[in-house]
Amino acid sequence: MWSESGHELSLALAGILESATFLFNSVSSRHHFVAHFGDHVVVKAISEPDSTEYSTLQFLETRSPTIPAPRPHGVISIGNTWYMFMDLVSGVNLETVWLSLTEPQKEAISRDLNILLQQLRAVPYEPGTPLGGVGGQGCKDFRRHIRTSDAPIYSTEQLWNFMYGNARRKDTVYGRFLRKQTFPPRKQNIVFIHGDFRPANIMVDHSDKANIRITGLIDWEMSGFYTEDMECIKATNNLSSLDCDEWYLHLPELIDPRHHLESWYADLMWDPYVV
Repeated sequence: MWSESGHELSLALAGILESATFLFNSVSSRHHFVAHFGDHVVVKAISEPDSTEYSTLQFLETRSPTIPAPRPHGVISIGNTWYMFMDLVSGVNLETVWLSLTEPQKEAISRDLNILLQQLRAVPYEPGTPLGGVGGQGCKDFRRHIRTSDAPIYSTEQLWNFMYGNARRKDTVYGRFLRKQTFPPRKQNIVFIHGDFRPANIMVDHSDKANIRITGLIDWEMSGFYTEDMECIKATNNLSSLDCDEWYLHLPELIDPRHHLESWYADLMWDPYVV
C-alpha cells in the first residue's frame, strides 16, 4: 500500500505520462520506457533499479560539461521502478539515418565521434578509486545479460578475473590454455567510457543533409572508468559473421580493433564461454 506521499507522487507521474510522447517502450517490461513531456524533458523508467546512468550524468555535468550528455533533473523511486528525469537530446539517432549517408558523410561522422571519444578519455581518473560506475556501482559486463561485480575492482587483473575468471570450461585444457595466453593482461590506462557506443545511442541533427551534426550521447548505463580497450571491445561485441551493418567499417579511430588487437582477440576467444 502506498503512503499518502507515495500515492500523490504516483498520481502526479501518471498525469505527466498521460500527455507524454513515448520514445521507447520495452517489449519485455512495461516498467521500462522513455517518454518526452514538456519542451525539453524526458523521463526514463527502469524496472531494475541501477543508479549508474544517473550518477554519470551528474558527474559529467560538473566534471566535463562540454561532453554532450543529457543534463539530469532528478530521480524518483516508486515500488521497484526508478524514474530518471533528464534533458531531451535533440535530433534522431544515427542508426535511423546511417544507410542514407554517403561515404564521405560516414567518414566525417566517424572523425567527429573520435573527437568525442577523446573528450571522454580526457575525463580524469583518480588513482585508487574503484573501476566501473562513478558512484561505486561496480563494473559491468554485458553479453547475453548484464553481470555486475560483487566486490570493488581496483586493477586490470581484477577486472580480467571478473570478466573471464568464471568462464565455462575454464578448467579444461582449452580454458587453461586461453588463460595462459591472456593472463595477466597488459597494463593499460584507465579511462572514462560510454560502454554502449553504437549508432542507436548517438544522436545527430540531420536537418541539413550536407552537414550531419552530433547532438549528444544517450543511454549511459554501462559507463564508467575501465581499461582503454574496453570501449572497443564493447562496441564490437554484437558483431558476427552474419552482420551486414557497415557501421563496423567506420568505427572511430580510437576504438578501431587494430589498436587493441591483443585484448580484442582475447575477448573474441573467451566470449562463447563467458556466462
